[in-house]
Amino acid sequence: MYAEIHRHLVLCKNLPGSPPSRFRQIVVVEREQFEVCVFDSDTLQLDLKFTDVALGTDIQFHTTLPLAVLTAECEYKQSVRTGWRAYDPVHHTNAVGLTHRRSAA
Repeated sequence: MYAEIHRHLVLCKNLPGSPPSRFRQIVVVEREQFEVCVFDSDTLQLDLKFTDVALGTDIQFHTTLPLAVLTAECEYKQSVRTGWRAYDPVHHTNAVGLTHRRSAA
């Protein structure tokens, strides 16, 4: 396995003068350490292997999973405070062709 994904949080924002939406993704990845990767893009990235080389990716390293998850949740809340909104693929008009499964929680 390449790396284990523990969290994948997705937000979106409509910006004036830009494509219809921007996406912000916050991912907790377990490799040698736990990494919290935060990146923005014009398209939703479902294959997260590219995060190693993605331009503009902010990576924070942690030694424990709980600390990495806490950091990811803080990044998510801070993003919401600055105008980002939770991404809902069912109601998002740019989600044509994307399929996401919802867990039965």
